[in-house]
Amino acid sequence: MCDVKRVGQVMLRERVKNQILRKQLIKPEDRILVAVSGGPDSIALLHILKSLSDEQGWEVAAAHLNHGFRGEESEADAEYVRSFCQQYDIPLEIRFVDVPKYMKETGRGAQESAREIRYEFLTEIAGRYHMSKIATGHHADDQIETILMRIIRGTGLDGLQGMPEIRKIGPVEVVRPLLSFRKQELEDYCREHDLNPRRDSSNESVKYTRNKVRLDVLPVLREINPGVDEAVLQLGEIAAEETHFMNREAMHILEKVMEQKDRHKMVINRTVLQEFDIALQRRVCKLILSCLFHNRNQNERTFSLISDILRFIRNPEPSGSIDIPGGYISKNYDRVVFSNQERRDKEAVFFEYVLNIPGETVIPETGHTFHARLARQLSADFRSQNIFQDERAAVFDWDQLEQPLKVRRRMPGDRIQLMNRGGKQKVKDVLINEKVPREQRDHIPVITRGDNRVIWIPGVKRSGEALVSSSTENFLIIEVE
Repeated sequence: MCDVKRVGQVMLRERVKNQILRKQLIKPEDRILVAVSGGPDSIALLHILKSLSDEQGWEVAAAHLNHGFRGEESEADAEYVRSFCQQYDIPLEIRFVDVPKYMKETGRGAQESAREIRYEFLTEIAGRYHMSKIATGHHADDQIETILMRIIRGTGLDGLQGMPEIRKIGPVEVVRPLLSFRKQELEDYCREHDLNPRRDSSNESVKYTRNKVRLDVLPVLREINPGVDEAVLQLGEIAAEETHFMNREAMHILEKVMEQKDRHKMVINRTVLQEFDIALQRRVCKLILSCLFHNRNQNERTFSLISDILRFIRNPEPSGSIDIPGGYISKNYDRVVFSNQERRDKEAVFFEYVLNIPGETVIPETGHTFHARLARQLSADFRSQNIFQDERAAVFDWDQLEQPLKVRRRMPGDRIQLMNRGGKQKVKDVLINEKVPREQRDHIPVITRGDNRVIWIPGVKRSGEALVSSSTENFLIIEVE
Protein backbone atom coordinates (compact mmCIF):
# COMPACT_ATOMS: atom_id res chain seq x y z
CA MET A 1 0.00 0.00 0.00
CA CYS A 2 1.34 3.44 -0.92
CA ASP A 3 2.49 5.60 2.02
CA VAL A 4 0.76 8.88 1.05
CA LYS A 5 2.34 10.75 3.96
CA ARG A 6 5.87 9.78 2.91
CA VAL A 7 5.15 10.62 -0.73
CA GLY A 8 3.99 14.11 0.28
CA GLN A 9 7.19 14.68 2.26
CA VAL A 10 9.44 13.58 -0.58
CA MET A 11 7.46 15.43 -3.22
CA LEU A 12 7.77 18.80 -1.50
CA ARG A 13 11.47 18.39 -0.83
CA GLU A 14 12.09 17.33 -4.43
CA ARG A 15 10.00 20.19 -5.80
CA VAL A 16 11.91 22.69 -3.68
CA LYS A 17 15.20 21.13 -4.81
CA ASN A 18 14.15 21.29 -8.47
CA GLN A 19 13.13 24.93 -8.07
CA ILE A 20 16.49 25.78 -6.49
CA LEU A 21 18.43 24.03 -9.24
CA ARG A 22 16.30 25.33 -12.11
CA LYS A 23 16.55 28.95 -10.95
CA GLN A 24 20.15 28.50 -9.71
CA LEU A 25 19.16 29.99 -6.36
CA ILE A 26 21.80 27.95 -4.53
CA LYS A 27 24.84 26.27 -6.04
CA PRO A 28 27.16 23.53 -4.82
CA GLU A 29 29.70 24.78 -2.26
CA ASP A 30 27.49 27.75 -1.36
CA ARG A 31 27.42 28.60 2.34
CA ILE A 32 23.82 29.44 3.25
CA LEU A 33 22.60 31.44 6.24
CA VAL A 34 18.93 30.66 6.84
CA ALA A 35 16.84 33.31 8.60
CA VAL A 36 14.82 31.33 11.15
CA SER A 37 11.98 32.78 13.21
CA GLY A 38 10.80 29.41 14.51
CA GLY A 39 7.57 29.49 12.48
CA PRO A 40 6.45 26.82 9.98
CA ASP A 41 7.88 28.61 6.91
CA SER A 42 11.47 29.09 8.09
CA ILE A 43 11.61 25.75 9.92
CA ALA A 44 10.44 23.88 6.81
CA LEU A 45 13.04 25.74 4.73
CA LEU A 46 15.85 25.03 7.20
CA HIS A 47 14.90 21.36 7.44
CA ILE A 48 14.73 20.95 3.63
CA LEU A 49 18.02 22.73 2.96
CA LYS A 50 19.78 20.73 5.68
CA SER A 51 18.37 17.44 4.33
CA LEU A 52 19.71 18.35 0.85
CA SER A 53 23.10 19.64 2.00
CA ASP A 54 25.07 16.39 1.74
CA GLU A 55 23.54 15.58 -1.64
CA GLN A 56 24.05 19.07 -3.08
CA GLY A 57 27.35 19.93 -1.42
CA TRP A 58 26.29 23.14 0.30
CA GLU A 59 26.67 24.22 3.94
CA VAL A 60 23.78 25.41 6.10
CA ALA A 61 23.78 27.66 9.16
CA ALA A 62 20.96 29.54 10.89
CA ALA A 63 20.37 32.96 12.42
CA HIS A 64 17.55 33.98 14.78
CA LEU A 65 16.69 37.51 15.87
CA ASN A 66 14.64 38.13 19.01
CA HIS A 67 12.90 41.45 18.29
CA GLY A 68 11.77 41.96 21.89
CA PHE A 69 8.11 42.43 20.95
CA ARG A 70 6.49 39.49 22.78
CA GLY A 71 8.45 38.98 25.98
CA GLU A 72 8.39 35.37 27.21
CA GLU A 73 6.87 34.18 23.93
CA SER A 74 9.87 35.56 22.03
CA GLU A 75 12.24 33.89 24.50
CA ALA A 76 10.45 30.58 23.93
CA ASP A 77 10.83 31.04 20.14
CA ALA A 78 14.58 31.52 20.55
CA GLU A 79 14.87 28.47 22.78
CA TYR A 80 12.93 26.35 20.28
CA VAL A 81 15.25 27.43 17.43
CA ARG A 82 18.30 26.68 19.60
CA SER A 83 17.01 23.19 20.40
CA PHE A 84 16.08 22.51 16.77
CA CYS A 85 19.53 23.49 15.48
CA GLN A 86 21.25 21.37 18.15
CA GLN A 87 19.13 18.37 17.14
CA TYR A 88 20.13 18.70 13.47
CA ASP A 89 23.70 19.86 14.11
CA ILE A 90 23.17 23.26 12.47
CA PRO A 91 25.42 26.19 13.51
CA LEU A 92 23.29 29.01 14.96
CA GLU A 93 23.60 32.70 15.82
CA ILE A 94 20.98 34.25 18.13
CA ARG A 95 20.72 37.94 18.98
CA PHE A 96 18.34 40.06 21.02
CA VAL A 97 17.53 43.58 19.80
CA ASP A 98 15.12 45.91 21.56
CA VAL A 99 13.11 46.93 18.50
CA PRO A 100 10.46 48.86 20.50
CA LYS A 101 13.25 51.05 21.88
CA TYR A 102 14.65 51.53 18.36
CA MET A 103 11.17 52.58 17.18
CA LYS A 104 10.97 55.27 19.86
CA GLU A 105 14.43 56.58 18.97
CA THR A 106 13.82 56.71 15.22
CA GLY A 107 10.06 57.28 14.99
CA ARG A 108 9.72 54.40 12.54
CA GLY A 109 6.95 51.78 12.47
CA ALA A 110 7.19 48.28 13.90
CA GLN A 111 7.37 46.38 10.60
CA GLU A 112 9.85 48.78 9.01
CA SER A 113 12.08 48.79 12.10
CA ALA A 114 12.02 45.01 12.47
CA ARG A 115 12.84 44.47 8.81
CA GLU A 116 15.71 46.97 8.81
CA ILE A 117 17.30 45.53 11.95
CA ARG A 118 16.75 41.94 10.78
CA TYR A 119 18.59 42.45 7.48
CA GLU A 120 21.41 44.35 9.19
CA PHE A 121 21.82 41.38 11.53
CA LEU A 122 21.68 38.81 8.73
CA THR A 123 24.17 40.60 6.48
CA GLU A 124 26.54 41.13 9.41
CA ILE A 125 26.51 37.42 10.30
CA ALA A 126 26.79 36.37 6.65
CA GLY A 127 29.80 38.64 6.20
CA ARG A 128 31.50 37.51 9.40
CA TYR A 129 31.30 33.83 8.46
CA HIS A 130 31.79 34.31 4.71
CA MET A 131 28.31 33.07 3.80
CA SER A 132 27.42 33.55 0.13
CA LYS A 133 23.63 33.34 0.50
CA ILE A 134 20.93 34.40 2.93
CA ALA A 135 17.80 32.25 2.57
CA THR A 136 14.40 33.39 3.85
CA GLY A 137 11.17 31.43 4.19
CA HIS A 138 8.89 33.76 2.23
CA HIS A 139 6.26 31.73 0.38
CA ALA A 140 3.50 32.23 -2.21
CA ASP A 141 0.96 33.44 0.35
CA ASP A 142 3.43 36.12 1.47
CA GLN A 143 3.80 37.09 -2.18
CA ILE A 144 0.04 37.46 -2.64
CA GLU A 145 -0.19 39.68 0.45
CA THR A 146 2.81 41.77 -0.67
CA ILE A 147 1.35 42.46 -4.13
CA LEU A 148 -2.05 43.37 -2.69
CA MET A 149 -0.46 45.70 -0.12
CA ARG A 150 1.48 47.45 -2.87
CA ILE A 151 -1.66 47.86 -4.99
CA ILE A 152 -3.48 49.37 -2.01
CA ARG A 153 -0.62 51.79 -1.29
CA GLY A 154 -0.15 52.67 -4.95
CA THR A 155 2.53 51.03 -7.06
CA GLY A 156 3.83 50.89 -10.59
CA LEU A 157 4.64 47.89 -12.74
CA ASP A 158 7.80 47.14 -10.76
CA GLY A 159 5.88 46.84 -7.50
CA LEU A 160 3.45 44.35 -9.00
CA GLN A 161 6.30 41.85 -9.26
CA GLY A 162 6.21 41.34 -5.53
CA MET A 163 9.32 39.94 -3.90
CA PRO A 164 12.09 38.69 -6.21
CA GLU A 165 13.49 35.19 -5.78
CA ILE A 166 17.01 36.63 -5.75
CA ARG A 167 18.25 40.06 -4.75
CA LYS A 168 21.66 41.43 -3.87
CA ILE A 169 22.54 43.12 -0.60
CA GLY A 170 26.15 44.14 -1.02
CA PRO A 171 28.23 41.02 -1.70
CA VAL A 172 25.52 38.65 -0.40
CA GLU A 173 22.51 37.28 -2.30
CA VAL A 174 19.16 36.96 -0.55
CA VAL A 175 17.28 33.97 -1.97
CA ARG A 176 13.66 32.92 -1.42
CA PRO A 177 13.37 29.26 -2.48
CA LEU A 178 9.77 28.87 -1.26
CA LEU A 179 8.08 31.67 -3.25
CA SER A 180 6.36 29.12 -5.51
CA PHE A 181 4.91 27.11 -2.62
CA ARG A 182 1.78 27.68 -0.55
CA LYS A 183 1.81 28.10 3.19
CA GLN A 184 -0.43 25.06 3.68
CA GLU A 185 2.16 22.85 1.98
CA LEU A 186 4.85 24.05 4.40
CA GLU A 187 2.62 23.50 7.42
CA ASP A 188 1.83 19.99 6.18
CA TYR A 189 5.55 19.33 5.74
CA CYS A 190 6.25 20.39 9.34
CA ARG A 191 3.42 18.26 10.66
CA GLU A 192 4.51 15.22 8.66
CA HIS A 193 8.05 15.55 10.03
CA ASP A 194 6.90 16.24 13.63
CA LEU A 195 8.85 19.51 13.60
CA ASN A 196 6.36 21.32 15.89
CA PRO A 197 7.12 24.89 14.79
CA ARG A 198 6.21 27.91 16.89
CA ARG A 199 3.15 30.08 16.26
CA ASP A 200 3.50 33.87 16.40
CA SER A 201 0.47 35.29 18.23
CA SER A 202 1.06 38.71 16.66
CA ASN A 203 0.09 37.22 13.29
CA GLU A 204 -3.53 37.41 14.46
CA SER A 205 -3.43 41.16 15.19
CA VAL A 206 -5.07 43.32 12.51
CA LYS A 207 -3.16 46.40 13.68
CA TYR A 208 -0.49 45.33 11.18
CA THR A 209 -1.37 46.00 7.52
CA ARG A 210 -0.19 42.60 6.30
CA ASN A 211 -2.35 40.79 8.84
CA LYS A 212 -5.36 42.92 7.93
CA VAL A 213 -4.91 42.03 4.26
CA ARG A 214 -4.60 38.35 5.10
CA LEU A 215 -7.42 38.16 7.67
CA ASP A 216 -9.93 40.73 6.36
CA VAL A 217 -9.26 41.65 2.73
CA LEU A 218 -8.38 38.29 1.15
CA PRO A 219 -11.47 36.45 2.47
CA VAL A 220 -13.71 39.08 0.83
CA LEU A 221 -11.77 38.86 -2.45
CA ARG A 222 -12.08 35.06 -2.40
CA GLU A 223 -15.85 35.42 -2.10
CA ILE A 224 -15.84 37.55 -5.24
CA ASN A 225 -13.35 35.32 -7.07
CA PRO A 226 -12.37 31.96 -5.55
CA GLY A 227 -9.32 31.95 -7.80
CA VAL A 228 -8.03 35.35 -6.68
CA ASP A 229 -4.85 33.89 -5.12
CA GLU A 230 -3.76 32.37 -8.43
CA ALA A 231 -4.82 35.55 -10.27
CA VAL A 232 -2.60 37.72 -8.06
CA LEU A 233 0.37 35.36 -8.45
CA GLN A 234 -0.16 35.36 -12.21
CA LEU A 235 -0.20 39.17 -12.18
CA GLY A 236 3.13 39.11 -10.36
CA GLU A 237 4.65 36.78 -12.97
CA ILE A 238 3.43 38.92 -15.87
CA ALA A 239 4.70 42.09 -14.18
CA ALA A 240 8.12 40.48 -13.60
CA GLU A 241 8.45 39.45 -17.25
CA GLU A 242 7.33 42.80 -18.61
CA THR A 243 9.51 44.70 -16.14
CA HIS A 244 12.51 42.69 -17.29
CA PHE A 245 11.73 43.60 -20.91
CA MET A 246 11.19 47.29 -20.11
CA ASN A 247 14.40 47.47 -18.11
CA ARG A 248 16.34 45.98 -21.00
CA GLU A 249 14.89 48.55 -23.38
CA ALA A 250 15.55 51.36 -20.91
CA MET A 251 19.17 50.25 -20.57
CA HIS A 252 19.64 50.57 -24.34
CA ILE A 253 18.17 54.08 -24.19
CA LEU A 254 20.37 55.02 -21.24
CA GLU A 255 23.42 54.07 -23.29
CA LYS A 256 22.24 56.44 -26.02
CA VAL A 257 21.52 59.43 -23.77
CA MET A 258 24.42 59.10 -21.30
CA GLU A 259 27.32 61.47 -21.82
CA GLN A 260 29.33 60.90 -18.65
CA LYS A 261 29.30 58.58 -15.66
CA ASP A 262 31.26 58.02 -12.46
CA ARG A 263 30.38 56.76 -8.99
CA HIS A 264 29.02 60.14 -7.89
CA LYS A 265 27.16 61.41 -10.94
CA MET A 266 25.63 60.62 -14.29
CA VAL A 267 25.19 63.14 -17.10
CA ILE A 268 22.56 62.64 -19.80
CA ASN A 269 21.32 64.55 -22.84
CA ARG A 270 17.77 65.61 -22.12
CA THR A 271 16.88 66.38 -25.74
CA VAL A 272 17.70 62.82 -26.77
CA LEU A 273 15.85 61.41 -23.74
CA GLN A 274 12.67 63.25 -24.66
CA GLU A 275 12.58 61.57 -28.07
CA PHE A 276 11.37 58.39 -26.33
CA ASP A 277 7.99 57.44 -24.89
CA ILE A 278 7.24 58.80 -21.41
CA ALA A 279 7.08 55.25 -19.98
CA LEU A 280 10.66 54.63 -21.10
CA GLN A 281 11.79 58.06 -19.88
CA ARG A 282 10.39 57.18 -16.47
CA ARG A 283 12.21 53.87 -16.42
CA VAL A 284 15.51 55.45 -17.52
CA CYS A 285 15.27 57.82 -14.56
CA LYS A 286 14.65 54.88 -12.24
CA LEU A 287 17.69 53.08 -13.64
CA ILE A 288 19.86 56.15 -13.06
CA LEU A 289 18.66 56.52 -9.48
CA SER A 290 19.16 52.81 -8.80
CA CYS A 291 22.67 53.00 -10.23
CA LEU A 292 23.70 56.03 -8.17
CA PHE A 293 21.90 55.27 -4.95
CA HIS A 294 21.96 51.45 -4.96
CA ASN A 295 19.90 50.34 -1.94
CA ARG A 296 19.68 53.78 -0.32
CA ASN A 297 16.35 55.55 -0.03
CA GLN A 298 14.50 52.95 -2.08
CA ASN A 299 11.22 53.99 -0.49
CA GLU A 300 11.77 57.43 -1.98
CA ARG A 301 11.91 56.12 -5.57
CA THR A 302 8.20 56.71 -5.99
CA PHE A 303 6.08 57.58 -8.99
CA SER A 304 5.77 61.08 -7.53
CA LEU A 305 9.54 61.57 -7.37
CA ILE A 306 10.09 60.31 -10.91
CA SER A 307 7.27 62.55 -12.15
CA ASP A 308 8.87 65.57 -10.45
CA ILE A 309 12.20 64.76 -12.09
CA LEU A 310 10.67 64.45 -15.54
CA ARG A 311 8.75 67.72 -15.12
CA PHE A 312 12.03 69.39 -14.17
CA ILE A 313 13.79 67.93 -17.21
CA ARG A 314 10.97 68.91 -19.60
CA ASN A 315 10.68 72.45 -18.22
CA PRO A 316 11.81 74.86 -20.99
CA GLU A 317 13.97 76.87 -18.56
CA PRO A 318 17.54 76.21 -19.77
CA SER A 319 19.09 75.77 -16.33
CA GLY A 320 18.23 75.06 -12.73
CA SER A 321 18.43 72.37 -10.07
CA ILE A 322 16.28 70.40 -7.64
CA ASP A 323 17.13 68.47 -4.50
CA ILE A 324 16.25 64.78 -4.23
CA PRO A 325 16.76 62.43 -1.26
CA GLY A 326 20.50 61.93 -0.92
CA GLY A 327 21.55 64.23 -3.75
CA TYR A 328 20.40 66.66 -6.44
CA ILE A 329 19.70 67.04 -10.14
CA SER A 330 20.81 70.02 -12.19
CA LYS A 331 20.42 70.97 -15.83
CA ASN A 332 22.20 73.31 -18.18
CA TYR A 333 20.61 73.40 -21.59
CA ASP A 334 20.83 69.83 -22.96
CA ARG A 335 22.90 68.43 -20.11
CA VAL A 336 21.21 66.96 -17.02
CA VAL A 337 23.39 65.94 -14.09
CA PHE A 338 22.19 63.37 -11.53
CA SER A 339 24.38 63.41 -8.41
CA ASN A 340 24.37 61.32 -5.22
CA GLN A 341 26.30 63.99 -3.33
CA GLU A 342 24.97 66.94 -1.39
CA ARG A 343 25.05 70.14 -3.40
CA ARG A 344 27.97 72.37 -2.53
CA ASP A 345 27.65 75.66 -4.36
CA LYS A 346 31.04 77.31 -4.16
CA GLU A 347 31.01 81.00 -3.40
CA ALA A 348 32.94 82.78 -6.09
CA VAL A 349 35.69 85.01 -4.72
CA PHE A 350 37.35 87.88 -6.52
CA PHE A 351 40.86 87.32 -7.81
CA GLU A 352 43.19 89.25 -10.08
CA TYR A 353 46.72 88.41 -11.23
CA VAL A 354 49.12 90.13 -13.62
CA LEU A 355 49.77 87.79 -16.54
CA ASN A 356 53.42 86.75 -16.59
CA ILE A 357 54.76 87.43 -20.11
CA PRO A 358 56.67 85.36 -20.89
CA GLY A 359 56.00 82.76 -18.25
CA GLU A 360 53.40 80.80 -16.32
CA THR A 361 50.53 82.20 -14.28
CA VAL A 362 48.70 79.85 -11.89
CA ILE A 363 45.17 80.72 -10.76
CA PRO A 364 44.50 78.68 -7.58
CA GLU A 365 40.91 79.93 -7.28
CA THR A 366 39.88 78.21 -10.51
CA GLY A 367 42.61 75.63 -11.07
CA HIS A 368 43.68 77.18 -14.39
CA THR A 369 47.28 77.69 -15.50
CA PHE A 370 48.14 80.20 -18.23
CA HIS A 371 51.26 79.99 -20.40
CA ALA A 372 52.21 83.18 -22.29
CA ARG A 373 55.05 83.80 -24.72
CA LEU A 374 56.09 86.31 -27.36
CA ALA A 375 57.13 85.36 -30.87
CA ARG A 376 58.27 87.18 -34.00
CA GLN A 377 56.43 84.69 -36.16
CA LEU A 378 53.92 81.83 -35.76
CA SER A 379 54.94 78.25 -36.29
CA ALA A 380 53.50 76.44 -39.28
CA ASP A 381 51.49 74.22 -36.91
CA PHE A 382 49.98 77.19 -35.18
CA ARG A 383 49.23 79.00 -38.45
CA SER A 384 47.41 75.90 -39.72
CA GLN A 385 44.94 76.18 -36.83
CA ASN A 386 42.02 78.55 -36.82
CA ILE A 387 43.30 80.51 -33.84
CA PHE A 388 40.06 82.41 -33.46
CA GLN A 389 38.14 79.17 -32.88
CA ASP A 390 40.67 77.43 -30.60
CA GLU A 391 39.12 77.40 -27.11
CA ARG A 392 42.40 76.67 -25.32
CA ALA A 393 44.63 79.26 -27.01
CA ALA A 394 44.49 82.79 -28.37
CA VAL A 395 46.97 84.87 -30.39
CA PHE A 396 47.10 88.68 -30.27
CA ASP A 397 49.03 91.47 -31.93
CA TRP A 398 51.25 92.38 -28.97
CA ASP A 399 51.87 95.95 -30.10
CA GLN A 400 48.14 96.77 -30.10
CA LEU A 401 47.58 95.78 -26.45
CA GLU A 402 47.64 98.23 -23.57
CA GLN A 403 49.65 96.85 -20.64
CA PRO A 404 49.55 95.21 -18.17
CA LEU A 405 47.46 92.19 -19.12
CA LYS A 406 45.67 90.59 -16.20
CA VAL A 407 43.72 87.44 -15.32
CA ARG A 408 40.74 88.01 -13.05
CA ARG A 409 37.23 86.94 -12.16
CA ARG A 410 34.53 88.51 -14.34
CA MET A 411 32.78 91.53 -12.88
CA PRO A 412 29.25 92.91 -13.28
CA GLY A 413 29.11 95.07 -16.38
CA ASP A 414 32.08 93.44 -18.11
CA ARG A 415 31.77 93.63 -21.89
CA ILE A 416 33.69 92.10 -24.76
CA GLN A 417 34.04 93.44 -28.30
CA LEU A 418 32.46 91.05 -30.77
CA MET A 419 34.66 89.61 -33.49
CA ASN A 420 32.66 90.39 -36.61
CA ARG A 421 29.94 92.90 -35.81
CA GLY A 422 32.18 95.45 -34.14
CA GLY A 423 29.78 96.02 -31.26
CA LYS A 424 30.15 94.95 -27.64
CA GLN A 425 28.23 92.44 -25.59
CA LYS A 426 28.01 91.75 -21.89
CA VAL A 427 30.25 88.89 -20.82
CA LYS A 428 27.31 87.50 -18.85
CA ASP A 429 25.22 87.31 -22.05
CA VAL A 430 28.08 85.67 -23.93
CA LEU A 431 28.28 82.93 -21.28
CA ILE A 432 24.54 82.39 -21.47
CA ASN A 433 24.52 82.29 -25.26
CA GLU A 434 27.42 79.83 -25.26
CA LYS A 435 25.45 77.64 -22.81
CA VAL A 436 28.01 77.77 -20.03
CA PRO A 437 26.42 76.19 -16.90
CA ARG A 438 25.27 78.80 -14.42
CA GLU A 439 27.32 77.37 -11.54
CA GLN A 440 30.50 77.66 -13.65
CA ARG A 441 30.07 81.23 -14.89
CA ASP A 442 31.65 82.95 -11.90
CA HIS A 443 34.58 80.54 -11.93
CA ILE A 444 35.77 81.17 -15.49
CA PRO A 445 38.67 83.65 -15.54
CA VAL A 446 38.87 86.43 -18.11
CA ILE A 447 41.92 88.11 -19.65
CA THR A 448 41.89 91.91 -19.61
CA ARG A 449 44.09 94.60 -21.13
CA GLY A 450 45.52 97.60 -19.26
CA ASP A 451 42.27 99.59 -19.36
CA ASN A 452 40.41 96.64 -17.81
CA ARG A 453 38.60 95.66 -21.03
CA VAL A 454 38.02 91.90 -21.54
CA ILE A 455 39.92 90.56 -24.54
CA TRP A 456 39.46 86.82 -24.00
CA ILE A 457 37.12 84.46 -22.14
CA PRO A 458 39.21 81.27 -22.17
CA GLY A 459 37.34 78.27 -23.44
CA VAL A 460 34.47 80.48 -24.62
CA LYS A 461 35.22 83.44 -26.89
CA ARG A 462 38.03 85.74 -28.05
CA SER A 463 37.38 89.42 -28.60
CA GLY A 464 37.86 91.25 -31.89
CA GLU A 465 40.68 93.35 -30.42
CA ALA A 466 44.37 93.18 -31.35
CA LEU A 467 43.76 90.81 -34.21
CA VAL A 468 46.85 89.53 -35.97
CA SER A 469 47.39 90.47 -39.56
CA SER A 470 50.05 90.40 -42.25
CA SER A 471 51.60 93.48 -40.67
CA THR A 472 51.86 91.97 -37.17
CA GLU A 473 55.50 91.98 -36.01
CA ASN A 474 55.13 90.65 -32.49
CA PHE A 475 52.77 87.84 -31.61
CA LEU A 476 51.45 87.20 -28.08
CA ILE A 477 50.46 83.55 -27.67
CA ILE A 478 48.42 82.62 -24.58
CA GLU A 479 47.48 79.03 -23.82
CA VAL A 480 45.42 77.74 -20.89
CA GLU A 481 45.17 74.39 -19.15
